[in-house]
Amino acid sequence: MSLLIVFPHALGDMIILTPALKAWCEKNDPPSIAVQQRFNSTPLDNCPYIKKVYRILSDPWQDFGHHNTQFGFPATYHQGLGHAQKNNYDQVLMAHAEGETINYAEMLGVDIKNYKPEIFISIKDKLEAYKFIYEKVQDNPFGFTQTESGDPDRSFPSAYAPAWIDTYFGLPVIEAEKAQHLSINSVFQILKEASAVAVPNSVFWSAAAALGKTVNLAYFARGEEDLNRRKHEIHYNRKTPFYNEDFYKSVVYEVEMLT
Repeated sequence: MSLLIVFPHALGDMIILTPALKAWCEKNDPPSIAVQQRFNSTPLDNCPYIKKVYRILSDPWQDFGHHNTQFGFPATYHQGLGHAQKNNYDQVLMAHAEGETINYAEMLGVDIKNYKPEIFISIKDKLEAYKFIYEKVQDNPFGFTQTESGDPDRSFPSAYAPAWIDTYFGLPVIEAEKAQHLSINSVFQILKEASAVAVPNSVFWSAAAALGKTVNLAYFARGEEDLNRRKHEIHYNRKTPFYNEDFYKSVVYEVEMLT
């Protein structure tokens, strides 16, 4: 059975989807997935649990009027459905339901056991990352930051994260925003190589967790409830956190003033 998952969500959610994909592939052929066309790459590009990534969907938050999602999400479903019919997929699953939180394991009808989110970095991604690192800092240690999370309500104040790294670690900084021409998996490798990390609740926080990478400052501007949604992973209704409690100790809800 050929399956197309219509997935109009953000990059970080793709990382969270990987345990369910892994469990699906234990008894089924890898599905394909349709994602937003604005992404130049995705965390699933090298994923062995995905047959093909189609970057074909509109942005349901922005392309139909700001946050006009009652039109945006149905439109993306029909985009995915049309693509599935054209390419003879047997089944289509929409990873969204208005007003609900989709449980990815239930959506695919799988048991994720003790599986955790995964990152898939190719040799090409690594070479691209190392070239960029060397161009920016040569062989010196560096910090990694992200300011804009994709949601203004979750972003760091402008220039705060690089200043925080400078204040506490005295390191040059590679900013995610200045590496957007690279594949997202190459930027994950840059994150992995960094000596200090400051990121908001974003794809890079999710990637750091999956990589077992320490985050020195994690900014959850929406407060503890937002953290608990990720800590206990609402897309699987977990009773316990995905990761060791130490990973969450760097989370702050308000940023301190830097002198």
